[in-house]
Amino acid sequence: FTLDLAAGRPMLWLAGGIWLTPFRAMAEALPASADVVLMYAGRRNRLVFGAELDALAAAHPGLRVIRLVRETEGRLSIGRLNHLVPDWKQRELYVCVPATMTAELTAAALKTGIAPEQIHSEAFAL
Repeated sequence: FTLDLAAGRPMLWLAGGIWLTPFRAMAEALPASADVVLMYAGRRNRLVFGAELDALAAAHPGLRVIRLVRETEGRLSIGRLNHLVPDWKQRELYVCVPATMTAELTAAALKTGIAPEQIHSEAFAL
């Protein structure tokens, strides 16, 4: 996927582990007016770019970073989205996680009634 700033809609970026990489690059291009929630999940020893994400969030007031440590908070799920980002259904959903999780999150999001065109996913394998 590519970042569509022209749409002007708030965004939710879902990242898991090293799959955070595209979002890190996209965050550098955010205008001040962007409204983005980055939900980043992974194992404690695999959460990367910590200081860089903090610096990007400090530089972009519209970027909110939520970290989920799998060992203590579990995996990314629709339940987590409902709790931590209550307006997620009104956002463009960008998903970059392992392939099986992409399929699970996309299917679950569609079941909630989110429009298919709101979901953007990136697939790459390690």
